[in-house]
Amino acid sequence: MTAALFLRANWQYFAIAALLFVVLFYRGDHIKMKAQRDAAQVEAASLREVNEQNAASLKRISDAAKDNARIAAAVASDVSKIRAKSETTIAQMREAARNDPTVRDWYDSPVPGVVRNSLENAN
Repeated sequence: MTAALFLRANWQYFAIAALLFVVLFYRGDHIKMKAQRDAAQVEAASLREVNEQNAASLKRISDAAKDNARIAAAVASDVSKIRAKSETTIAQMREAARNDPTVRDWYDSPVPGVVRNSLENAN
């Protein structure tokens, strides 16, 4: 039998074989795509979890920054109060030194060496 007669007599089997090949090829692609989809879903879940953790960290940092700003404002307020009070105290001491001879004598007396050294070392 020649090849042409063989093909003409059995063409339906070749068609079924070709269809089977196509089905098996697409089945392999389907399995591969399903595995890729599953891997992408796992990665997406992991990325979502990381994003949630990062959002929580950013919230904590933001809250800490707000607390730090509040504390810095309170410290700046305290510093300004202390400066104002020290300026008032210095002005009162100068006024007392001008008007009171006892304060003037105290001002004119030398500072003891131990006190001077401890003040210099404190700075």
